Amino acid sequence: MAKYRQRYHRCMLCDYVKTETEADRKAKAVSLPSMTNGLNEAHSFSPTTGTGPLAGSDPTPPTTPTSTTFPSTKPVPSSTPTATKTTPDGSRIVCENASFICLVPFWATWPFETMVLSRAHLARLSDMTVVQKQDLANILRRITCRYDNLFRCSFPYSMGVHQAPTNDDASHQELSHLHLHFYPPLLRSAAVKKFLVGFELLGQSQRDLTPEQAATRLADCSETHYKSVV
Repeated sequence: MAKYRQRYHRCMLCDYVKTETEADRKAKAVSLPSMTNGLNEAHSFSPTTGTGPLAGSDPTPPTTPTSTTFPSTKPVPSSTPTATKTTPDGSRIVCENASFICLVPFWATWPFETMVLSRAHLARLSDMTVVQKQDLANILRRITCRYDNLFRCSFPYSMGVHQAPTNDDASHQELSHLHLHFYPPLLRSAAVKKFLVGFELLGQSQRDLTPEQAATRLADCSETHYKSVV
């Protein structure tokens, strides 16, 4: 984070949110013509509700805020990271709202690992506005509901929060970007777990499905909990 800030004079995770949003836009732009052609051939369409990346949220697409730029006297390098250079193609976004985005990171180790990031630059939980607190509660409810609906079980996971230390060091405000990690062990069903052992534990972790596949499966899950369906 510090090296990125020193080189590009921007927050790395602010740029990462923009990168994943752009990758999602491109993936949907590619898939839209094929979907339209399929609908024209079928001459019929039955809309569904309760599933998809933005199910249960405001139908108006959220506006991605500009990443926070901190003042610097050094010149900005001409070459900066772009979506095509730093991430694979395809959508990895599971759900989103105006303040937060939930996605499967392209480096994910666990099958359905996700990451929740604030769209605007926030250093810590205590910096959130009332609206951002409500949006964080909204995004956490939605991803945990999708987890339970994936295998229709009480989905286990470890979840942690990364934020700035609560001290007076001004550099932490610039370098820290609020984000949360979900590390769930389930792989193919409620009874089949992934275990990090042997080569995966000591050498290189192996993906059981791609981040894009995992994001699609989670995005396709309903945000109405399976136990509440009559």
